Amino acid sequence: DGECTVRVEPLAFAETRVAGPAVRLFVDRLAEADFTRFSHLTDEERVHAAAICRRLDGIPLALELAAGRARDLSLAQIASGLDERFALLTRGRRTASPRQHTLRGMIDWSFTLLARPERELFARLSLFADAFTPEAAASICGDDGVAVRDALAALIAKSLVAVVEDPHGRLRYRLLETMRAYALERLAESGDLGHYAYRFARYFLTVARAADDAYGRIRNDDFLAAIAPDLDNVRAALDWTLEKGNHPVLGAELAGAMGWAYRQLALVSEGTRWGEAALSANPALAGAPAGRLHMALSFFRFTTGALPRALDAARAATEAYRAVEAPSELSWSLTQQGYCLYLLGRGDESRAAVAEAVAVARAQGDAFRLAGALNAFALTIPPERAAERLAPLEEAVRRYREAGVESAIVPLANLAEAHYASGDVAAALARGLEVVVIVRRERDGANLAGALTNVAAYALTLGDLAQARAAAREALELGRGLGKTLNAMCALQHLGSVRAREGEPVRAARLLGASNALYQEFGLAREFTEQSLYDGTIALLGPALGEDALRRHLAAGAALPLAAALEEALGESAERRAGENPER
Repeated sequence: DGECTVRVEPLAFAETRVAGPAVRLFVDRLAEADFTRFSHLTDEERVHAAAICRRLDGIPLALELAAGRARDLSLAQIASGLDERFALLTRGRRTASPRQHTLRGMIDWSFTLLARPERELFARLSLFADAFTPEAAASICGDDGVAVRDALAALIAKSLVAVVEDPHGRLRYRLLETMRAYALERLAESGDLGHYAYRFARYFLTVARAADDAYGRIRNDDFLAAIAPDLDNVRAALDWTLEKGNHPVLGAELAGAMGWAYRQLALVSEGTRWGEAALSANPALAGAPAGRLHMALSFFRFTTGALPRALDAARAATEAYRAVEAPSELSWSLTQQGYCLYLLGRGDESRAAVAEAVAVARAQGDAFRLAGALNAFALTIPPERAAERLAPLEEAVRRYREAGVESAIVPLANLAEAHYASGDVAAALARGLEVVVIVRRERDGANLAGALTNVAAYALTLGDLAQARAAAREALELGRGLGKTLNAMCALQHLGSVRAREGEPVRAARLLGASNALYQEFGLAREFTEQSLYDGTIALLGPALGEDALRRHLAAGAALPLAAALEEALGESAERRAGENPER
């Protein structure tokens, strides 16, 4: 009577800093193990110490055992050996009880005290690479949801499962990495690993498909909340199905269902890697799974400017959807074909593809797909007839809102372009700023860079250099980690145009040259807005520099690696260049 429980959590450790209780304990134990070597740690040793604490989840006994190995191993060797942690951490204090002589002994002791349902659930939970919901645990780990929840509650009470909060304030659960490694061994020993790994992959395929199907029809925040917290679990499922070759078809379906998620999370390279691995593992993949996978690859390639390959993937998706008579999906893939063809300058082919997309979507009564197709159709109308684009774009906005998509950012952005091309630049800027507000509100990072690039162009035309500079700089910053992209291509040009108007002709020419190099690499011609602004900037730079110097600086900019071009564009080398005189 009167007893109370004090839960002893793992010691805190910082992800990036070499400080905190876990590191302090570890450093103290290192000095006890070998004072001569470890009374003062080097900076490199402190980095290794922090990594060891992170890998061992701040578990005090694990840190004690790891420090004991420092008598005969360097910290770098201990850190690299933690993948085999149970073999490495086998020496405890002479005065400790037998269960504390090794890390495995400690967990074995805890494991044997569990009831059978708790032991089974503990082993199965090792499949989760990161935090999970109770619904996921119940669906994957057993057929009786109540029993799973009861066992999960017991594991939490016994400190074998930790409770965490996701960025959206919802409670989730996770195994510490050390506990997970032990539990995974137990699951493999049971012979049930394959069965539950398949259930795990199927579950996250369902999660990914639901999110992918909802993309564009719900707020971007809600979309990301539905998939982002489980990203590492999806990666684990892709690893089991594709990397380890256990179920390539299921892996291909999952890779395709992650198309929008990887794009919106700016993980295009990772998405491409999984998509291409899925195609390689499934050369005969057909039907709707093939269509979705090819569409994912088309969007990834489109994002990075590989338009011919994006077009190939969209065509492959179209063939797959035609074969299984999936009209809504067919309209989607035809629309994507149209976008690719339009940007490649193949207007007649583009118009034919999107006209079919519009017809298919109208026949289906699918307002969502119709809106997308109408938006693409408007782009096929030549710039000199830009006023004719307004009607289909306004219908696209209406159709999106009819389908429940209040933001309708893509046709709104294209409405801004249509206003610009028809001479109403003030209306273009107003629409462009409306799009920026929407994508900021929805935290839509994938579209924010493009929206800011457009605002930069309109503000530049109106002579608002401050707004143009700020928008173009932010667009470049947002896309910095993505490498060569269409947004970087345009934003470099707009910042060059700002520099030209601010009296920095050399830097302006170099930035335009860097933009030219990306246009050439992507095989693209400038669209109406970018071409008109480019021509105006070149007209300024010719007299300022002279034709020979202009050509020289354009060529020098084109030769810059992208990282150097971004550094120059963002002004990070301004101090070094402040004393330079424009060459003529």
